[in-house]
Amino acid sequence: MNADTLVLILHLLSGVAILFLGRRLFWLFVAVAGFLASFDVVPLLLPGRPEWITLLVAVVAGGVGALLAIGLQYVAAAIVGFVAGSYGSLPLVVLLFGHGASWVPLLGGIVGAVLMVMLFDWTLIVLSALAGARAVLLPFGLEGPWGIIAWLVLAAVGASFQVSRLAPAVAPQRGNRSAA
Repeated sequence: MNADTLVLILHLLSGVAILFLGRRLFWLFVAVAGFLASFDVVPLLLPGRPEWITLLVAVVAGGVGALLAIGLQYVAAAIVGFVAGSYGSLPLVVLLFGHGASWVPLLGGIVGAVLMVMLFDWTLIVLSALAGARAVLLPFGLEGPWGIIAWLVLAAVGASFQVSRLAPAVAPQRGNRSAA
């Protein structure tokens, strides 16, 4: 198996995992977000390096993220909110501004971090669905309007699945008043 096939499989498996299980397995979402973001950023920071270095750095970043998620949940939540908000907003950047609007992922990251800390469960569902959908679709190279539509539909499916797995609220019992 060559490196490109391994990358494709890792993107698909990790994308599907966080798309459907991001809220339930928070530590996995943090690990995958760190892995995917590192996998995209390392080649830009260390151009010309072998792919195994990128893979190694991405695995280490994912591992550190998982450890943070287990030990320091709110710190990890803010960090993963920033990373997932940046990573998840990239398809919108390309659609709306081309490749030149570097401030949008920064803004997406800040919004993601704040929302993740304030509205943990719901933000976790949305961000994991957006990032998971991007990770699943990225290897297929879908771009333009069809890529955005596929990304939004897949994210909606993932978010709907995760919401359906939320514990239902317990309704108060009515009509069981005892006379005292």
